[in-house]
Amino acid sequence: MKTFTSFFAVAAAGAAFAAPAAYQSQQSYGVDHFVKFDNVPAGLIDGAPIRGLNELGSHEGLYYSNMGVISATPLLAGLNAQSRPNVLAYDVLADLQGKQELRTDYDDSTTSSFDFKSFYFGCVVSTQETLISVPLSCSMDIKGYRNGKQVASQTARFQKPLLELAADMTKVELNADFCDVDSVTFDTNGLVESVLLAALMDNFHYITKSSK
Repeated sequence: MKTFTSFFAVAAAGAAFAAPAAYQSQQSYGVDHFVKFDNVPAGLIDGAPIRGLNELGSHEGLYYSNMGVISATPLLAGLNAQSRPNVLAYDVLADLQGKQELRTDYDDSTTSSFDFKSFYFGCVVSTQETLISVPLSCSMDIKGYRNGKQVASQTARFQKPLLELAADMTKVELNADFCDVDSVTFDTNGLVESVLLAALMDNFHYITKSSK
């Protein structure tokens, strides 16, 4: 599992996920996942100014590449987590280490494809002096792939509120093309080359499928 250094201040936290619901469809076994990340430990390097964010890796039937989990610390003051205390996050340093990807291909995976339904997201920028964040308008390009070929695309937009220092996350409902994909990538526009900017996501809903 990779570790990438970023600006995130994180701490261990815990909660529970909704229990997966199974169904039978088109010769595949599907499991409904509502992933809140609140039961995932969020790492901190001894509380030092240099912080380390661990790549989440395999979780709830998929692999989360170049994205990690952070807790609702003062860093998140500018953005309300959809479910506290944790959110999924990445910043420019994480982005430079590789694309942000949700995929079925990883060691010991039993998932052949998935239907990506929805998630919440927003962007923040912090001040160098305080690391207290404020919301930042941004857009995110989401692309779905099947067997290496792009089969889905959608752009989501987060708009910061005027004259307010905090914002709610925006819900993204994925279109029907994001069914039976084996990889989804996230590319956030609006992040500049600064470790003080980040994209935060929460409450993923997807259905994983395993061939019989």
